Amino acid sequence: MRQAVSDKLLESADVNVIVDTVMRNMIMEIHRKFSSLEIKRQEVKYPADWKQAFKERWFPKWALKKWPVQYTTIMLAAETLFYDFHNPLPGYEYQIVISREE
Repeated sequence: MRQAVSDKLLESADVNVIVDTVMRNMIMEIHRKFSSLEIKRQEVKYPADWKQAFKERWFPKWALKKWPVQYTTIMLAAETLFYDFHNPLPGYEYQIVISREE
């Protein structure tokens, strides 16, 4: 397996490398702390499958009352990750991450 890591990520990171020459293995651990700022949490609701989406779009109202559409609801969270410990200022590098919460 090959994984590329940016130089910005490795700045001020703790890197531990274990090399096993007999088994021809190498294990690398990278530990780094990020500061983050939560931007927004949003609940997203959508039809559970294609049949439910079909019902939602094409069924008449009387049929929807008899066979209601089943929905899946998930929570999305958007956060800003900062490479350095500071608030967002113009010219500083940051990354926005959107993740699904289980």
